[in-house]
Amino acid sequence: MQQRSIAWLRSSLILMPVLFLFSLLYRIIIGLRNLLFDWHIFGVKKFSVPVISVGNISAGGTGKTPFTMELINMLYPGYKRIAVVSRGYGRQSRGLQLVSDGKGFIAGAETGGDEPVLIARRFPHCIVLVSEKRRLAIQRAIEQFQADLILLDDAFQHRWVNRDVDIVLISRTELNGPRNFLPAGDLREPLCNLKRANVIILVNKEINTPAIDHAVLNEYYQGLIGSCHIKTECLVDSSLIPAGKPDQLIGQPVIAFSGIANPGSFKKILEQAGIQIRQFLIFPDHHVYTQKDIHRIKAAARANKSRYLITTEKDLVKLPGEQFTGFSLLAVRIGLHIVSPVGLREKLEAFIDKTT
Repeated sequence: MQQRSIAWLRSSLILMPVLFLFSLLYRIIIGLRNLLFDWHIFGVKKFSVPVISVGNISAGGTGKTPFTMELINMLYPGYKRIAVVSRGYGRQSRGLQLVSDGKGFIAGAETGGDEPVLIARRFPHCIVLVSEKRRLAIQRAIEQFQADLILLDDAFQHRWVNRDVDIVLISRTELNGPRNFLPAGDLREPLCNLKRANVIILVNKEINTPAIDHAVLNEYYQGLIGSCHIKTECLVDSSLIPAGKPDQLIGQPVIAFSGIANPGSFKKILEQAGIQIRQFLIFPDHHVYTQKDIHRIKAAARANKSRYLITTEKDLVKLPGEQFTGFSLLAVRIGLHIVSPVGLREKLEAFIDKTT
């Protein structure tokens, strides 16, 4: 298990000096790479339609995919042919792959990756493509599907594509916690590189947490700052159709499982909803579920006399619902509440008008 291995390495006092050495090397390489872009030695491709990038400055989940979906809600139908382009982490395919043509075709998670497929299923009118070389995916979205807006998912570090708006999501932990670089920590870049962003969105992950201290952020960034908080919307079934509220499971024994970057946050969301978790199974981020995994999940349910299996939407799109006959397989739909969405939309449109 990759995540468990990294966690174990970080907890080892003997190996931590080695991790810090690799972190130093990583930081040097990232610094040199950014200088090559800043000095225009590395070429950046500009496209004929607006490009909005959504990213972060650390590894792990800060809500990029839910925020991308909120952007689709916010910008459609002002832009009628929105294309989402991603690298497609966790997919079993390679190269440029069409995940959704915006007209009904949607590929499976093994081809497109869990997050792109989730976006495609939630927004079937959107074009969704994945590629390691995102310039190729953008070009195809424009030429073949007449895309009029590109949303780049998880792309703050992907500087090969010019963007009209660079949005970075950042949480309290990233500002106030340890600032160690990969692999000793989670940082992909130093916080001073936030100056490349046009918009920073402060994400409060937990309910009733105080607002993030702007003074800490102001040391590194002087631009537009917005905020949002994570919210629990509803339960959904295997077809992603709403199936009630999480509180309807209060008093029921539940087996929960997830394969996401921060399983602890998902578990806390369930606990705050009053759900009684009999057993919580953790899988690596972007995990590809096998028959052995499915048997393990069902065995846990039988051992705990539980009919309800609860996971995330990102996991749900990878699971064959027909293999869970006799159980109620559900996911919790997590959304982001953006403070002043109208104001944010106007600011984004102003950035686009300025650069096109």
